[in-house]
Amino acid sequence: MNAERYTLPAALDIGNGTIRVLIAEALADGSLVVLGVGEEQSAGMEEGRIINLHQATEALKRALRTAEIDSGRKIEQVLVGISGEYIKSCANEGKAVVRNSKAVAGGGEEGRYHVAGGVVEKGDIDKVREMVVAAASAGEIEILDIIEKTYSLDRQLNIRNPLGMNGKLLTGSMHAIVAERQSLENVETCINQAGITLADKVVFSGLAAAQAVLNEEEKRLGVCLLDIGAHTTEMVIFCNGGVYETDVYLEAGNLIHMDISTVHHTTLSSAEQCKKQAGVLVPPVGNEMLPLVSTSGEEVNIGHSLVLRTITSRVEELLNCVDNTLRNFEKKEARKLTAGIVLTGGGALLPGLIPMMTNRLHIPVRIGAPTYNGEKRERLKAPQFSVSLGLLMIGCERAQANYKLPWMTRATHFFFNSFHIKEKKHGQH
Repeated sequence: MNAERYTLPAALDIGNGTIRVLIAEALADGSLVVLGVGEEQSAGMEEGRIINLHQATEALKRALRTAEIDSGRKIEQVLVGISGEYIKSCANEGKAVVRNSKAVAGGGEEGRYHVAGGVVEKGDIDKVREMVVAAASAGEIEILDIIEKTYSLDRQLNIRNPLGMNGKLLTGSMHAIVAERQSLENVETCINQAGITLADKVVFSGLAAAQAVLNEEEKRLGVCLLDIGAHTTEMVIFCNGGVYETDVYLEAGNLIHMDISTVHHTTLSSAEQCKKQAGVLVPPVGNEMLPLVSTSGEEVNIGHSLVLRTITSRVEELLNCVDNTLRNFEKKEARKLTAGIVLTGGGALLPGLIPMMTNRLHIPVRIGAPTYNGEKRERLKAPQFSVSLGLLMIGCERAQANYKLPWMTRATHFFFNSFHIKEKKHGQH
């Protein structure tokens, strides 16, 4: 293999509806070579948790095998994106006295001293971070990520990077993303039983999706990412260039066609097809009827308006969650998300969802998907691949930090600005 290529860990998006695997290399010019793609319907999963280890492992093996055949490469390690109700977030604060601060003689009465500020060093920032880690990792909880929001140094507020600044008391406001250790261990067991290993700590799927579809200006202005999957919806709020809030909602795409199936006594596959056809805010024409298949196998016709009411009711539940989160953010931060809402994931493609959200939340809404210009662009530029493509970007970023490869700097810069992905033709290595 060319010395200027770096084989990345495969990207593994363990979704509740679909498992997606991408095998790729990073090149010296800052592009990715996507060698193989594997997709398989998930099994043994419910709301992000593994509830049947054997079924989940077998589904994973099939997805890995498909990607390996497509690429002609063997997968040994993966970088994994996960979501589920067991993932939580919390805001934490850490404080530390700047270590090279010192007492100096002051004026006035004899023997009176005051503390003079010192220069903030990396060790001071690390101490603040350690306090946040200690507060967030209580009990059977494991930290997925600690994200710096802002710092204050004495009376200086809203500092993004305090390194080298002068002061006495350093305070850091950070966002912690945590998960139940037992659920993470089940995911790792599933991966190991499939014959592969974790290359690094697992990644919250919402952050991976954001890496692939958001630009830096949106993050500075304020933006809410919603990755609408099969069983969960991941929410990430960015402001001033950093993460301010993350959450996982259980309102998601599969619940819509499950409602249709339950209310109207149809098969799940027929209900899903009906969901994609009817969408939301698509007004029926007169007494228009929609053909579905009943649970007994017979074809039935159900009024479009009745189906629309079922779909809209479920979508409203998600919008209520989002609305509450945005209101709390605006109240706490005294600012609005100027860049609006970016939708990604398979659920983002529900017809009529964008105008419904815009009218309901009074905020700009768009669909976000990675730009892809390779031969399989019609497949990989879809919102469903945001998490797996974002994982590849994160893999490149971590490789740069861990291995200090000079060309990786150019690669990471390229990913963040345009994320133009080159795909290798099948059979080339």
